[in-house]
Amino acid sequence: MMKSLLGRAISALALCSIFIVNAQEITSFSLIDATSDTELFNLSNGLQIDLSVVQGIDLSIRTNTNPP
Repeated sequence: MMKSLLGRAISALALCSIFIVNAQEITSFSLIDATSDTELFNLSNGLQIDLSVVQGIDLSIRTNTNPP
C-alpha cells in the first residue's frame, strides 16, 4: 500500500513539474492603439494618462509575458 501511494505521489509531482516548466510570467502591461495595433507606451504603477492625448483613440491593454 505504501509503495502504491509513493508511486502516485511521484507521478503527481512529475505532472506538476511539467506545468511549472511551461508557466508564463507577467512582466508588464502596455497601452495599445487598437486600430493600428501599435504600442503607445508601457503602463507602470501610478502612471497618469492625460485623456487629451488619447482622446479619440481606440485603446487596448496588452499583457507582456516571459516567455512571449
